[in-house]
Amino acid sequence: MERSASANSLSPASQPSAKQIREQLARILRAPDFVEYPRSSALLTHVVEEILAGRGAHIKEATLGVEVFGCPPGYDCKADSVVRTQARSVRAKLARYYAGEGERDSVLIEIPKGAYVPAFRILQEKLAPAGPPSPNRRVSPRLVAGLLVLAVVVAATLTIKVASASRHPHLPALAVLSLVDLDPERRFDTLAFGITEDLRRDLARVSALRLHAAPPAAELTRERPDYSALSRKLAVDALLEGEVAPSGNRAQIRVSLIRASDNSILWTDHFSSDLPAGPIEWQIERNVARALGVKLPPVLSARPENPQSHDLYFAARVLWATREAEKTRQAIGLFQQALTIDPGYALAYVGIADAYGLMMAHGQIDYSTAVGRGEQAARKALALNPSLAEAHAALGLIESARWQWNDAAAEYQRAIELNPSYDRAFVRAGVNRFVLGDFVSAERLMRESERLNPYSVSLPLIRAELYYYWRRYNDSEDLIRDVQKAEPHNGTAFQLLARDFLAQHQPMPALQAAQSAAALFPDNVLFDEELVPCLNAAGHSAAAAELLRAVLHPHGTDPLDDYGLALLYARLGDKENTLKYLQGAWDHHVPDLPSMRWDPALDAVRDDPRYRALIAKIYGS
Repeated sequence: MERSASANSLSPASQPSAKQIREQLARILRAPDFVEYPRSSALLTHVVEEILAGRGAHIKEATLGVEVFGCPPGYDCKADSVVRTQARSVRAKLARYYAGEGERDSVLIEIPKGAYVPAFRILQEKLAPAGPPSPNRRVSPRLVAGLLVLAVVVAATLTIKVASASRHPHLPALAVLSLVDLDPERRFDTLAFGITEDLRRDLARVSALRLHAAPPAAELTRERPDYSALSRKLAVDALLEGEVAPSGNRAQIRVSLIRASDNSILWTDHFSSDLPAGPIEWQIERNVARALGVKLPPVLSARPENPQSHDLYFAARVLWATREAEKTRQAIGLFQQALTIDPGYALAYVGIADAYGLMMAHGQIDYSTAVGRGEQAARKALALNPSLAEAHAALGLIESARWQWNDAAAEYQRAIELNPSYDRAFVRAGVNRFVLGDFVSAERLMRESERLNPYSVSLPLIRAELYYYWRRYNDSEDLIRDVQKAEPHNGTAFQLLARDFLAQHQPMPALQAAQSAAALFPDNVLFDEELVPCLNAAGHSAAAAELLRAVLHPHGTDPLDDYGLALLYARLGDKENTLKYLQGAWDHHVPDLPSMRWDPALDAVRDDPRYRALIAKIYGS
């Protein structure tokens, strides 16, 4: 990290004390960039403490590999780049810290390029604001010109306001734990899931409450958990927990509100499944509000009057959550059955819109069908209930797919206003900002979605993909590795890792990651697509050519869309086929096409007039 003395008014003679350095280090380590990446924190802490202990001469690459990253003594540091990679990552993180939240700090800690020994300085004046960071490459004049043009577009978009719960610390914080089905045959899974989801959705709309995310149902044991420890972990004042137990052919539903400070029960009650779910949930919500001293809004729930349509809705949501094409189609059928029973059930229309959006995102349905039917369902839901956050977020996804980013931003903003705990609205808004080149806002929104739902593994992977486009490859890898600790067999994580390595011209680790992903999902064209260029880059051209033929003519599955083929040929170095399929993606309106502006795989064609013409069509000249 290079800092100009004239820009930042550094005084070379001004050296901070050891106490000042340690205080500054503690501030830096509290920044999200370091909290989320323990390896970066460990490296920075180690080199700083070595200097303060007078052991600066011992700070060498081989020593750091052993003492910080657990490499075996005598390891080949030329072959293993872990220290060099992490040092670059720490430099980039420090640059972002001092350009952002640390811009007014009085002590500078830096690791100069080409060395591992940190330097310390007193900053005597306020730091000059820095421009958007680009930690892994210099910004070319061509990209700067593109960003200047894009700034006009970005300035016209609506700003998404992050209504972070941390800004309202005086409000009581609550987590709704997943109700546990105690039936050995799991007959009441859908009932437990439905009641939990209804309570979370409704209580999130209570402005006098802060609703925090809770662990997935699979993490909750059937034994009584340690509520005090869980409350501290979730940072809440109270927990709402419950279970559904068999009672003959019926179910008994028990729900309790637990005070975090002393594990005492603030309220508890039992209900029979003979009652419709709606009245049960209304009673629970009223009692929770009374116990916490908050007031419910006049119109709280979007659930239907008919319990049968309610059950169909949640059975459909269970199918929808699998992300599988056939089960998503079955879910649409169940949503439609719910509407046949209750035509005024707005959430069922949201379910249909979400299902078409999901199938469109996964290439399981053509664009025009998905957008047409999805938009119709979302607008019908809003006509029935304009205050439904889920409906606004569903419509935002459709508008984003239509490349109407201002309209999409407005819908996401409204969804967040209606439900500040709705993590899906934040991450979709973040993706919308990324497409427009506003990486900083995109990252902020994605981080907020992860804060709201820290148990999701898909949300960090979305941010890892953002870092790929941003060329922050080290940060992307760190985030992916964290996900792999929780889910070692996550195919998408390996797929993104392969993409990062390939963009950095590291063919062997790219090939290993792509092979791991393909092994988890054999005969899956989306994972084979990533494997082809990795094989080719690693020198296995014959195997790459054979797999390419299989990818181009898959059996029993849908072929790649034109944009996927364009990226495949770009990574193979085939410029003409890249441009051919980019044009095809425009002709067929592949929703992901606008990311062509940022994808490193397309660097080789950016100066081609055909590429520039497509960018002008998408974003406007």
